[in-house]
Amino acid sequence: MNSIERHEKIKQLLEEHQDMQVKELAREFKVSEMTIRRDLHFLEKQGSVELFFGGVRKRAAYSPISMFNEREGINYDAKRKIARKASELFLEGHHIYIDTSTTLTLLVRLIPDMKMSVVTNSLSVVMELVSRKNIDLYVAPGLYLDQYGGSFDYATVEYLRNFHFDEAFFGTSAIDPAYGITASKEIEMVVKKAVMRQSDKCYLLCDHTKLGKKHFFKMNDIYDFDALYIDDEIDEESLQKLKEMTQVVVCD
Repeated sequence: MNSIERHEKIKQLLEEHQDMQVKELAREFKVSEMTIRRDLHFLEKQGSVELFFGGVRKRAAYSPISMFNEREGINYDAKRKIARKASELFLEGHHIYIDTSTTLTLLVRLIPDMKMSVVTNSLSVVMELVSRKNIDLYVAPGLYLDQYGGSFDYATVEYLRNFHFDEAFFGTSAIDPAYGITASKEIEMVVKKAVMRQSDKCYLLCDHTKLGKKHFFKMNDIYDFDALYIDDEIDEESLQKLKEMTQVVVCD
């Protein structure tokens, strides 16, 4: 059976079972788990499946959350590199915050099977983690904004001020080496600033296409983050400028 036939068969199996483990699929097709993972990454990039830790499920039908997740396909390879590298930061027993971002949705799929607490205002993150029994999941309330795929209002801010985070993971759509991180809505800026004040370590994850962009509201300077995770397509000039302000992890 070639890879094209295998891809079609995987989709058929998910129609029957809704979700399956990588190990199950490897046994089904008598191939290695690495081969199955390559197949699944291809199907995920196509938008027909969703990966989670150790397995895969059929992508949900049209909904606000599936529309948000469609953005994963934009610069998918870069986002996947960043998520894979940043997943090394997860530690057992820690209390973490996960922001709204398609890169961070990919990140949470790579959380190992360990005990931890996660606080988020992201609907896609909630959907990824709701069945993970070892994770204590806290969901921030507030007005759902489809643009961000999560809750953003002053109820969200007040709720998040009740927590202390060992690590907080953020995404962004605009980062300028000279000006810093900006937001398109004031409430996005307020929510993220509130979380950063409650966090021991703050990490920013963004692909190279976000560089050189500015929105209306100034959120933070780059040096406010403990590290910036970015893909290896970043240009050398921008890389050197960023390195002057924070630790930069280039993900390949």
